[in-house]
Amino acid sequence: MTRRSVRLRLTLWNVGVLALVCLIFLIAVHVAVRVSLLPEVDRRLARQAYLVTRDADDVPHSLARRVRRFDAAGHPQAWGREPADAPWDRAGLTAALAGRTTFHSVTEDGAPVRVLSMPTPHGALQIVASLSDLVALQTRLTWVLLVLAPGALLAAAAGGLFLTDRALRPVRAVADAAGALTVADLSQRLPVTGHDEFARLAETMNGMLARLETAFTQERRFIADASHELRTPLTAIKAHTSLALQGTRTPAQLREALDAVNHAADVMTRLVRDLLLLARADQGGLPLERDVVEVDVLCRHAVALSARADGPAIRVEMPDPPPVLSGDAHHLERLLVNLLDNARQHTPPEGHITLTARNDGATVMLTVADTGVGIPAAHLPHLGARFYRVDAARTRRQGGVGLGLAICHSIVDAHHGTLDIASQEGAGTTVTVRLPAGEGGGWVKG
Repeated sequence: MTRRSVRLRLTLWNVGVLALVCLIFLIAVHVAVRVSLLPEVDRRLARQAYLVTRDADDVPHSLARRVRRFDAAGHPQAWGREPADAPWDRAGLTAALAGRTTFHSVTEDGAPVRVLSMPTPHGALQIVASLSDLVALQTRLTWVLLVLAPGALLAAAAGGLFLTDRALRPVRAVADAAGALTVADLSQRLPVTGHDEFARLAETMNGMLARLETAFTQERRFIADASHELRTPLTAIKAHTSLALQGTRTPAQLREALDAVNHAADVMTRLVRDLLLLARADQGGLPLERDVVEVDVLCRHAVALSARADGPAIRVEMPDPPPVLSGDAHHLERLLVNLLDNARQHTPPEGHITLTARNDGATVMLTVADTGVGIPAAHLPHLGARFYRVDAARTRRQGGVGLGLAICHSIVDAHHGTLDIASQEGAGTTVTVRLPAGEGGGWVKG
């Protein structure tokens, strides 16, 4: 146990608080004894003074020794066989001669006494009682507490060490488990025992570890997938340039090599562009130029960019008047192009794709429905994950790298909208996007 350990500090605080409580208790006992016993002494003095004033000739000798009388000028008078003497309490005598009765505690021959001073018809009277018993009781109580206090403090220290050790045991277990964690393996979890604050701390840290594990896993997969996707066009570029540089190549062969290199460069350009967009989206910095966007113009542009002569037909269903959106026209156009491209890649030429737009309260609902092969139910929860493909081999041949839906999700999230996918194998897929509606007319970027 080091000097700075929490266990030692808690124990010292416990002992210190107990010592302070003992001191306060000692002072309280002193005050309580004095407050409770002094009134009894004063009442006894008052009864004795009454006896003295009522029958001065029949006062016991023991009581007469504790009584002194004074005339109106304050001069002492003899009392029975007792000689006249100076007052025990001069301040009390002055008050008595002025007509007031007082009780004062003074010292007589080194011993504490209680003095009653009261006026009489011919002067004043003082009667005294010893406070030695009261002082002795206070002294005994003080010694008892002083004797018991060290034992109590030692017991408190031992108990504090034991209890803090048991209380901090979960913390040590959590610290040991946390120290064993490494970036290479975040699958371990901290032990959770009981239902107290330490258990809640461990559960919170386990939740944080789960999120970190998910983030690191996704990051590693993202880096691996990105490296793989970049390796493919780089390998193609290297292969074609190497072939082009070997021997004598005809112009047609050189052109074929340049076309292949150009295509690989386009793939790399799209991949890097998509990765940059997703990186900005992850940092909450996806740039948006918000304006009112006319949905019919937006849909026409997206269809023109996605339609292929050898692909399925694309129909657009638009209400009159067409709805308007509030958002970034460039990103919204890319959203629709990605959704239409995905639908086209999974729909046979004889099928069709329907792009529908309609107002739905404060939102505009855009739907892309196809009659393609559909998506197996097992894949639906993973759609939108980066580099995830339902059919990896086919989509790679067609140039996709599994970032299209991830970009769609990022664009929709940046516009505070929602994106839902419903699909059935053999019956097609429907993607529904809800975005905030705009007001009035507007424009769309071409």
